[in-house]
Amino acid sequence: TVIGADDSNVVRIEMSGVGEVLTVTLLNRNGPDVEALEQSIKAATNSAIKQAKQLHMESIKELTAGVEIPGLDGILQELSK
Repeated sequence: TVIGADDSNVVRIEMSGVGEVLTVTLLNRNGPDVEALEQSIKAATNSAIKQAKQLHMESIKELTAGVEIPGLDGILQELSK
């Protein structure tokens, strides 16, 4: 699993390596207004997605270590975006 959080650490998202949101945690219940909270949830989710992609990419590299697969480098570059 991976955990993404917004910059202010108000929202934390736990996600599986395949992009399934497992938990959403609000760390400061008295904090931001609704609009700020929406932005925090978006930032935390995007952070977790980025980490899940990285985890997936690392797994693929591990599984294919030493094996030349045409086009794999391009696929891995797309995953890292």
